[in-house]
Amino acid sequence: MINGKLIGKDKFNGIFCYEYSGDILSRSIKQNLKEARGIINHIALGSDIFIKFWKKENKYVLKPTIEDCNNDFYNIYKIGNLSFSYFISNLLEFTCSSQIDDRLWLLYPIEGTKESYRISTVCLE
Repeated sequence: MINGKLIGKDKFNGIFCYEYSGDILSRSIKQNLKEARGIINHIALGSDIFIKFWKKENKYVLKPTIEDCNNDFYNIYKIGNLSFSYFISNLLEFTCSSQIDDRLWLLYPIEGTKESYRISTVCLE
């Protein structure tokens, strides 16, 4: 935070952890996400767990609907061997200077949406 303004929220800022075997639904994980406040916006924990930061205005486009967060939030997904793929795909989409809507099927291999793989939502205060 510099002069009361959060730095890094509009940049791809991720953590890529090759191996992870902890309890993803632990209180400490949720507390650390709350403290990150969206500055870390993409996390791959081992091959199965993908965590993404969402701004509150995005909750209306996610399906199925999420918990009632009044502020920004993280969604935690257990997406079976696709965590690394989704991390890299989000990085490509985030940094691409042109529209890539015609290639989203290649970047995100789960048919429809990954939202059905969401195991938790962490609302920020």
